[in-house]
Amino acid sequence: MSDREKKSPETAEQIGQELIKFIENTEFGTPQYQAVSDYLHLQQLEQSLKLERANALSNDGNLERKMHWESQAKISEQEIAFHRFQIYQNQSRVKGHDSAYTHVGIGFEHDLVSAAHGEAEVLFAEDKEQQSYYVRDLRSRYLDKAQSTVDAKRG
Repeated sequence: MSDREKKSPETAEQIGQELIKFIENTEFGTPQYQAVSDYLHLQQLEQSLKLERANALSNDGNLERKMHWESQAKISEQEIAFHRFQIYQNQSRVKGHDSAYTHVGIGFEHDLVSAAHGEAEVLFAEDKEQQSYYVRDLRSRYLDKAQSTVDAKRG
């Protein structure tokens, strides 16, 4: 049985704080710092792509604006593909990058989100929309805190 399985269930806030502590403990320039930075940058690129696609859809009546947002979305798709390739290279070439990237990715995408879902189901038992909002908001707040922490290390 792993240490994680022996512990009592953690709240989403506790998981989020542990992720922030992990990020605070990474030193600028280390493989762990690079992994965290890579993960957060990929999240930002994917969020930008979602917004650009939504903007393209909402500008159906204005062909010029629609084409602008579709073009921006294509650029973001290329940036995402290139960044994923860079991450793959770092994971295979830089000792410690893969484990740190996996730790942060699983932390945000599985541990934090799973705990938030469980809490949301209890807090908003009859309101699926509010449950979804709770999970998205909590994840977003911790991603923002993580990005601020990384940015502060860049000086």
